[in-house]
Formats: sequence, structure tokens, C-alpha cells
Amino acid sequence: KPAPRKRAAAAPAAKKAAPKKAKKEDDDGDDDEEDGEPKPKATVKTLSGKEAPKGAKAEQSRSLTTHKFETLAGDMTVDVFGNILTGPARSFKSGNRGWWAGGKIEVPIGKKTLWAQVGINVTIIGSKEWLD
Repeated sequence: KPAPRKRAAAAPAAKKAAPKKAKKEDDDGDDDEEDGEPKPKATVKTLSGKEAPKGAKAEQSRSLTTHKFETLAGDMTVDVFGNILTGPARSFKSGNRGWWAGGKIEVPIGKKTLWAQVGINVTIIGSKEWLD
């Protein structure tokens, strides 16, 4: 008597996409919290106190070359809750130039100290257009 034929294993079922969440009635794109209070905004206090000028990209795209940047730019040092992050000047895959630093840091919250992950990317506006 011949051996019974084996059935081919069924292919795994395709995963269905999760249904999209319905928009809340008050979802108007702003940053309102559930209690109606707006979320705090991030702020920047520049070294000079000035705001970035309009047209900074066009103006700065002619200000340096990649070689000059690599020669002149030192390391970036940033203090985040007393943790010191240091990152060297670099060229990003995108072609932009700037600095990157990151890692795990200690963050004081109340009477506790918790660990957090930080990454900071500083890109020079207009640096992608610099000549090598």
C-alpha cells in the first residue's frame, strides 16, 4: 500500500493592517491637552539674543567649504541636566555638516534619578551646498 501523501503547509495568513484611529472631534491640529491647556513649547535663547534671519540658507551656503569647516570646527559640548555630551564635527550622509552626540544620561525627577536616552543633531543651515 503506498504511503499517504503529505499536504503542503498552509501559508501564514497575511497580517491585516490595524484600523485607523478615528479623529477626535477637537482634533484641529493644535497641541491642546485633554484638559484644554496648551502643551509647553520648546524655546531657544541664542548666544546673541537674535532670531535666525530669513534667507540664512542662501547666505550661509557660500560662507565656508567642507574642508574649511572640518579644519575650523571643534567639538560640540552640551550640558543636559548636568550630563556633559561631547560630539565631534562631522559630515552627515545627507551631505549636511554639523555635530551629533548622544547616549544615556541621568535625569533628576523629584527625589529620584532616572536614566534617559538623548540624541542631539546640530546641522549648519546651507552646509549641504558647500564645495568640498
